[in-house]
Amino acid sequence: YLNEQSYEEQPYIISTKKELTERLKIPKRSLDKVLKKLREENKIHIRVRAGRNGGIMLASTHGLMRSVIRLKKESQGAYFAAISEAFGREYTFVQTALKRLIEPNKIGVQTDLFMIDTG
Repeated sequence: YLNEQSYEEQPYIISTKKELTERLKIPKRSLDKVLKKLREENKIHIRVRAGRNGGIMLASTHGLMRSVIRLKKESQGAYFAAISEAFGREYTFVQTALKRLIEPNKIGVQTDLFMIDTG
């Protein structure tokens, strides 16, 4: 849903929980569980504002990464700072979470001591 609703210029959506439950056709409690689980898995970033002009700001980590990849190196730092401020997270947390997605995981191969011929 986030990937469909977010745009390249704005990789996040601002809505209310009521609107989200109506669009997704799930109960509010189920939405809360899904959002909590996705946040724990670092797949989304959430910011909730309570009150009259409140709402919920959602962004998928994948959508944010697409935006970061398109940016030049100079503007990536400013983008990380804006994301950390918007979602109330530390700058280093956002930077390391997004950098992990840019750099592929290196898969190690375990070898025995005399398995490799060194010359």
